[in-house]
Amino acid sequence: MPDKHHDKQDPFDLEQFVKDQQPVFNQVEQLDENALWKRIQPHTPKSPDRGWKIELGNYWKWSIAASILLLVTIGFYFGQQIGSAKQIALADYLPDLQEEAESYQQLILQKQEDLNFSEINPQLYQEIFEEFKFLEQLYQEMMEELPAFSDQEKLIQSLKKYYERKLFLLEKLNREIEKNKKQQNEEENATLM
Repeated sequence: MPDKHHDKQDPFDLEQFVKDQQPVFNQVEQLDENALWKRIQPHTPKSPDRGWKIELGNYWKWSIAASILLLVTIGFYFGQQIGSAKQIALADYLPDLQEEAESYQQLILQKQEDLNFSEINPQLYQEIFEEFKFLEQLYQEMMEELPAFSDQEKLIQSLKKYYERKLFLLEKLNREIEKNKKQQNEEENATLM
């Protein structure tokens, strides 16, 4: 059964119209940018003397400043509390070890300063830095268990081993750094020859 719509000849052939008008469709219309901006500008906030601006008001500025100040204060407070808790805990539970621990800590700090420890790339000496990290975890666990530790002599020996191991690692790091410097110097001298 034939379709009624196909039997009739459509007086308007859309496909033929598009083909005929193709050159007109392909023309790019030039846009008058000045006229466009003249219509947009009245609807945007603009200060005539300073250009475009976003107005947040003073409330937001003060809120951000207060939030930053609060975070810094909280961080400083908890940092002080944690540091002083370690010192007080050791002095309270092991007063005999306090003086010796302080001398170990001073020696460790001096060696770290001599090595410029904070500027060393941990990736270059990954094995040593992983051991430092492991030692620090053990130390934290010891300090947390300090009140419940009953065998003070064993604890004292463990803390001394911790400090001695840390000093040993700093010496090992120093040797590795010196070895790498010497190797670099030899390579530079070999390339110059």
